[in-house]
Amino acid sequence: MAVRRGAVQSCCRGATWAVALAASLLGSAVARAQEPTAMRQALVRADSAFVAGSAPGSLSPLQPWLDRDVRDAALLWRAARGHVALGILTPSREGADAHYQQAAAHARAAIVVAPSDPDAVYWLAVAQGRRALRGNFHRILPLAVETHTLAQRVLALDPRHAGAHGILGKLYSEVRKLPWMIRKLAAAVTRQDVLRLATWEAAERQLHRAIALDSLAVIHHADLVQLYVRQGRLPAAREAFAAMSRLPNRTPADTLFRREVRSLLEPPPPY
Repeated sequence: MAVRRGAVQSCCRGATWAVALAASLLGSAVARAQEPTAMRQALVRADSAFVAGSAPGSLSPLQPWLDRDVRDAALLWRAARGHVALGILTPSREGADAHYQQAAAHARAAIVVAPSDPDAVYWLAVAQGRRALRGNFHRILPLAVETHTLAQRVLALDPRHAGAHGILGKLYSEVRKLPWMIRKLAAAVTRQDVLRLATWEAAERQLHRAIALDSLAVIHHADLVQLYVRQGRLPAAREAFAAMSRLPNRTPADTLFRREVRSLLEPPPPY
């Protein structure tokens, strides 16, 4: 009788273990089934926060997934986007560069997952382009070359990508801003396309193309104002600024872009 009772107890313990295992497996299956929906909701929250002007808010919904090292291109390029915005808004060069490097790391990871995703390549181009804006000439040139190559790659994947056209316009404007002798020497030594193709006409053409494809993007209008100011075309700059002033903010950095170009058009304070 004792043997039979032990056998029954052993059987019950086995059944309990089996039920627990089944429940665990079922719970894991349910969690896996719910995971794509939860991630999509995180992406939606990130996009909403970005459009609402919050760079930290655009990153916080993504952080739990990033902590788990989830390899999803849409998640990763949004993380890159958030760090780019934080970099633009960070006053110190070191702090901004740290965000741009983090953005580049996320974007590169996104490209590994989805090499043909134009947005993944685009945000790497933005991160590297922003780093180029804050460096000396020896640092600028390789970053500018990489940014140019990446922007062209985006356009090969999506010829109507407004952001990539905007990058080229901004890049050409920055190169043309350099002193003539530096540009000539760099072109002779490196023979890079970005130095050969960077004309005021090409910069303006690319920025107009970007605006035609995405007329609500404040950054394209701001870069066009800057281009006109650099050329001494102040009436055109004021007209472009007026058009920009009518646009809503769509990114955390739009207010900063407006303030920067407004300062270009305001007369210097009297002494």
